[in-house]
Amino acid sequence: MKNKKSIYKLFLLLAVVFVVSCDDSDDVNDVVSGIDSGLDVSNDLFFNNDTASANIFTGTDIPNDLTVGTLTALSADTNVVFDVMYQDGTTATEGVDYMVNDGVITSGSQDGTGSITFLNLGDFEVSIAGNDGSSLDNTPSKLIFKVVPTVTFSMVWDDPFYDYDMFYMDGIDLTMNDVYTNGTSPDLNALGYSGGISNFESVTILSTDLVGDTYLYLEDFYNDNASVDVTLTVAVQGGTSTDFTIVMDMDKWAFKVQGTQTDSGVTFVYEVL
Repeated sequence: MKNKKSIYKLFLLLAVVFVVSCDDSDDVNDVVSGIDSGLDVSNDLFFNNDTASANIFTGTDIPNDLTVGTLTALSADTNVVFDVMYQDGTTATEGVDYMVNDGVITSGSQDGTGSITFLNLGDFEVSIAGNDGSSLDNTPSKLIFKVVPTVTFSMVWDDPFYDYDMFYMDGIDLTMNDVYTNGTSPDLNALGYSGGISNFESVTILSTDLVGDTYLYLEDFYNDNASVDVTLTVAVQGGTSTDFTIVMDMDKWAFKVQGTQTDSGVTFVYEVL
């Protein structure tokens, strides 16, 4: 097994950003306005996800938190039920289009969390359908989820004696090398990482995270530099799967993807470096 003196752990970063979006006005602004005007909004129940973007991008089979909150701590455990539909108003069916876990705010707390996992691609709207609190009002806040295709990068080679790892980065730094000793470039972010101990590695990334130029860096863990042929497969969910041959003769930047956002989704141009 691997004995890494300095393990540089990298986790798949999903560019998932949360927002509150309402039919007529921003729900959070309504709550804040109520505080400013002296109105009693202490019984309001609302989504409490981060609000940095209008949409939450995610993929299928990925659990997504649904964070709900109140302005005051609750005196009893409270269950929160969610309603899910496609954004165009089409019915979404639990078990077919999504799986959802109710939210729970425990006694003495102001916040609680449920979760939702989407099973199909599409644009979904999640709202608070109800709660079992004695005097808790549901605000009309909604979360908009854009469930987009994922792209899986996998590589395989014949002899498991050799050990290669994948670092998928949001840019390129030609000075980066021997990352388990030196670390990755401070100017780059990891979109995906796979560092197993077999002759197979794989990372899966949201297609929307691949807009622009992104790069695959391959680390020869033992620095064998043996010129081993590696087969890299790039598979777009619901689309094409393409194989490329890469010769692992050193630690190297091995592959470039140029992603372009279009009305019908993200398109890709691939290049072996």
